[in-house]
Amino acid sequence: MSKLAQQLKAKLAENLEIHAAAEKGFDGFDVYKTSRLESIAIADIRPNPAQPRTDFDAEALQELADNIDKNGLLQPITVRQVAHGYEIVAGERRFRATQLLGKTSVECIVVHITDQQNALLALSENLARKDLSDYETALAIEKIQDSFENKTELAKALGISRAKLYKLLSFSELPKSILAYLADNPSILSADTAEQIKSLKKDLAIDDGMFGGILLKAVTMLKSGELKQSHLTDFIMSEVVSGDDNEAATDADEAEQTSEMKAPATSDVKKMYVREGKPIGKVKSNGKKFVVELSAPSLTAEQEQELLKFLDNLLAE
Repeated sequence: MSKLAQQLKAKLAENLEIHAAAEKGFDGFDVYKTSRLESIAIADIRPNPAQPRTDFDAEALQELADNIDKNGLLQPITVRQVAHGYEIVAGERRFRATQLLGKTSVECIVVHITDQQNALLALSENLARKDLSDYETALAIEKIQDSFENKTELAKALGISRAKLYKLLSFSELPKSILAYLADNPSILSADTAEQIKSLKKDLAIDDGMFGGILLKAVTMLKSGELKQSHLTDFIMSEVVSGDDNEAATDADEAEQTSEMKAPATSDVKKMYVREGKPIGKVKSNGKKFVVELSAPSLTAEQEQELLKFLDNLLAE
């Protein structure tokens, strides 16, 4: 589990009983005060639409089913009543395992909670499982964000900073081809990397289709082990530059005319610098100029002096 997911798990556990910080009426929230235990027909129960988990391991479910068959359901499913039957709040793995046994009913705790509480409970339960990915966490947060007035309220309810929330929401801005890939490989990218990719795309003058193709190649290499996640943005940059160089070699005159019309050409960018998921600078070179751009807040006064001293030494006659 990533550091971001670990923090979110801890904060949700801490805030689950008293969501006062969200200022959405969660004060003194205790879903079990008015709950009741019932045996409910499986046909009347449907999955939680806020369920963050998209992948249920078939072998693990069968092991759980065998355990339930041998020892019984030690922890009931938690559900809430909706317009047409019941909706799972927590325990979808147990519910699916019970289905595998061919049972017609299951023991449930019926609780009375709001849509926001339902989503937060489902997310909290799944974060207790170590293999929940950043992408699956992000999907769950996307599903519940419309229930909150703004991102600040949502971040408070989750117990994380807005910056960490935006890292998770960065997945939604990735190309559709990558989201389709993540549906089958949800652990391939972290939230930090998703934010870096989003920032890189904004800084590059590149066609969406080309960028998506390069990124799809990169994540395929991640899965095969040919590329490390920490090198992904550098790989994308090298592919962009390589593509431009190949085009220029094919028709140098046409490439030169095109570069004059574009501002700036993608091949100008040789190196990107990212800190905490945000671009802080880049190095550009077009054969005529070599430019280093850094945001002023990214350097301390001491670092600025060190950089100037380095350039003085480097360029001294």
